[in-house]
Amino acid sequence: MDIETFTNHITNLGKQDFNILCELVLKDVLGLNAFNVDGKSDGGTDFMVLDERGERNSCAYQVTTQRTDIEKKAYGDAKKAIEKLGVNQFFFLPTYNLNEVETRKLERTISDDLGLRATVYSPKVMAEFVIEHKLVRTFLQLTGMEDGVKQSKDSIDYLEMALHTYTFLSSDARNLKSQIYDDTMLYILSNTDFGKTREDLIGETKDLLKLSETKAALLNGRIDALMQKGHIKKADNGNMVLSSSMAEDITLRKNLYNTEQSTFYSAQMDLLEDYGVRWDENDSKQSSVWLANAIIDQQISGLASAGARISNPLFKNTRKHGLDKLRTYLSTKKKVDTATLEEVLKKMVAMASRHPLVVKVVRASVYIALEGAKPLAAAKSLGVSSWEDVNMLIEPTVGIPHICSLQYRGSVNPYFDSAIQAVKRAKELGITMLIPYNYIKECAGHLLNARKYDGLDLDQGEMQHSKNAFVANYYALMRQKVPMPSSFLDYLATFSPAIKTEHSDFKEWVRDVTTDIQSILIQSGIEYLEVPRYKDEEIDEIHRLYIEYLSDYHNKPHHLIVNDVLALKCTNDRIIKNGEHWILLTYDNSLIRVSAESFNNVWINNPYVFLDMTELTSDLPETQFCSLVHSLAQYSEHTLSIGARIIDRIVYYASENMQEWQFKQELNDLKKELIKNSANSKDMNYIDFKTDEFLKKHGINVNDDDDSQADIQNDSIL
Repeated sequence: MDIETFTNHITNLGKQDFNILCELVLKDVLGLNAFNVDGKSDGGTDFMVLDERGERNSCAYQVTTQRTDIEKKAYGDAKKAIEKLGVNQFFFLPTYNLNEVETRKLERTISDDLGLRATVYSPKVMAEFVIEHKLVRTFLQLTGMEDGVKQSKDSIDYLEMALHTYTFLSSDARNLKSQIYDDTMLYILSNTDFGKTREDLIGETKDLLKLSETKAALLNGRIDALMQKGHIKKADNGNMVLSSSMAEDITLRKNLYNTEQSTFYSAQMDLLEDYGVRWDENDSKQSSVWLANAIIDQQISGLASAGARISNPLFKNTRKHGLDKLRTYLSTKKKVDTATLEEVLKKMVAMASRHPLVVKVVRASVYIALEGAKPLAAAKSLGVSSWEDVNMLIEPTVGIPHICSLQYRGSVNPYFDSAIQAVKRAKELGITMLIPYNYIKECAGHLLNARKYDGLDLDQGEMQHSKNAFVANYYALMRQKVPMPSSFLDYLATFSPAIKTEHSDFKEWVRDVTTDIQSILIQSGIEYLEVPRYKDEEIDEIHRLYIEYLSDYHNKPHHLIVNDVLALKCTNDRIIKNGEHWILLTYDNSLIRVSAESFNNVWINNPYVFLDMTELTSDLPETQFCSLVHSLAQYSEHTLSIGARIIDRIVYYASENMQEWQFKQELNDLKKELIKNSANSKDMNYIDFKTDEFLKKHGINVNDDDDSQADIQNDSIL
């Protein structure tokens, strides 16, 4: 049994089973005589330690299955243990995986402040104790999980096999490619009573992993390695069979899998009961395959966009449309009402994206797709030994949500929130974040343009999806009743006091606001990037290719295209000349599309893909895949986004007309018509086209390339 597999199981135990595990560790591993008093008279602790005569020892311990405020709870429980029990030693045992720094810090705080010898054991430590002392089977017996392993031999689909027999992949493995090959062969042998000849074992492994004939010699060597480790042996009939110890280990793993599958099914059944949907184990198994496939496709696509070589034939034709298949299944087989279908699907996706059963098979599948190479080593822009060697360029569609988060707290919309999380993640990983002057100026322009919304009567739910992130932040927080300044203009002034004093010289006004925005960014840890003054001929090729690529997209002003060209030229030069590694984080779809062009060496993508990429190397229990969750959120909230898009464009060109009742009435009619006709379309260019027609009808000039506006007008999904 590997440590990661068992740790993963522990983090999802209920309190009763976790109590059993704690008793097992304290008594059979540490030699402490634990007695469960069930928290009835222990001053808040769930257990206390008694000696063999039933007398109270000066040692107590507390368990918790909660996931938040872990440090606060541990400190409070330790204090109660002193006051009510008079102990001098305290064990705190959470099901949440604290990292080494957090663990030592918590122990030191309790010990220094309370004068109490404190020990904190994370699930990983508990798993190490149980595995090292060969107590896994004992634990499964005590919790009633030893029986009931169901063997399935009729499936020939490896992804489904991996999902429904529990992957054996462990982060402790040093050679992930060999580990995949080894685990596949162990899986094959676990499903036969008489073993396999060496040739048959190699052949079936190639078939399952869709490997070429050239891998036969490598697989033959892996069989020898497994024999040397004592994992397999040659039976009397000459076939390869599992050793007794490995056979028992696989049985224990499958028992743990059964529990994971059971909790997944139970959670789904509980969710769908609220919608009057009958759900059985077969439904759960089928849906989990579709959900896993959908998430896998997202991860493989994200890695491919970063330059990772997806060479394994198994993923050459990745089965897509898993989400569409689940949507069809729910509507046709389970008769889920159309009005609630997307809501049900959204909740199922959110549940699957963080459930260990699905998360682990997704991670395993990504490693398989990369033939065992870690994603960071395979991605061209992330081929570094440490995240600290990576530079990240922050584009305004990500930078503005970050600026807002420094002043105000609250959830806005999926795009906004993920931008904030991505910047926070980059900071935690030690990535150097930078922003050039032109992008800072765009942020300032966005703030200035937000001024046009002052005094307008707008729908808060709609406008929290505004493309102007300052506006989206304000209306979202207003809906949540977060304390805010007395007026919208006062809110904007918290980012730049200069916003209140209108200048006759617009460019001078932009410079004043830009200075304030730059100060906020630098103080938050985002450095200033000096971009060289390039001659026209130096950027001509990139500029020409960018214009050609965006020929079908007419709503991005030329001066904003130039800003992107300068950013691409600068980062590309530093990659080529200095051997640096660069990421450009943006929600601008046009800029992301351009990243596929040959002139570009920087990895350009959105925060969802970045968060998924970094989570592929984080601890399993903490992992949640973002990209699929937010793809669905984009689908579900598209109607509100259309309304916000129309209002944004109207305000950009005709904010003064918004006060006229007839204009407002006609505008509402336009919104209703476009929402009705475009609710299932993700092409915002059509929305812009029809909105511009409306503006021209009212005699309003539409010129996207008006540099005096100093605003972001692009094909952004924010």
